[in-house]
Amino acid sequence: MRREQKSFVAGSQQRHREGKTMNRVVTVALSSALGKKLIDLAPSDSSVFLRGEQGLIGWGEAKRFEATGPNRIGDLATAWSNYVAELEIDDALELPGTGPIAFGAIAFADDSKSSSTLIMPKVVLGHRDENYWITTVDDAALPEVTAWGENSPVTFGAGRLGREQFAELVDKAVALIEQGSLEKVVLARDLIGELAPGFDLRPTLNRLLNRYPSCWVYSV
Repeated sequence: MRREQKSFVAGSQQRHREGKTMNRVVTVALSSALGKKLIDLAPSDSSVFLRGEQGLIGWGEAKRFEATGPNRIGDLATAWSNYVAELEIDDALELPGTGPIAFGAIAFADDSKSSSTLIMPKVVLGHRDENYWITTVDDAALPEVTAWGENSPVTFGAGRLGREQFAELVDKAVALIEQGSLEKVVLARDLIGELAPGFDLRPTLNRLLNRYPSCWVYSV
């Protein structure tokens, strides 16, 4: 999510307005992404939103918003808008993806026990068409990029439905179609994957980017 806004007067660190602390967000153009793809520059704990070689990576946490319930999206949007209104923004490009940015993970169901979250990184690297940029909050520094880790295989287990239960549902659906009660049905079975501690997502994200170059690949 972002807010279109003209550049403000340049400054450093945090500013104050009517007794309130103001964070400063600065976007500057880069000549290139340091000669590498964005995914190659992502730290192990970064947020990613990429398609092919374009998109955004962010790391650090300048601000976090959480909400639950049926109004979670509206609540997050309101909290974000109110927060951005208090920022000092210096955006030299004013393109989609520049200026203050938050990566979001929104629960699908209204009654989900999981919180919906917006995370504003301290640093964002972006690439759109011929434009490259970096956005920082309060002069945040670039982290050191570590080598990709060697991950152990992911183990998968049954979710809500086991293999036999799913097969029974398929048989039931086929029978209903043959009886004329159904014309079409879509069935799916969830699996639960267990990741080892310290699992490095970057190799997996890179494989997805290479295998599905026209799709958005994301991690928050």
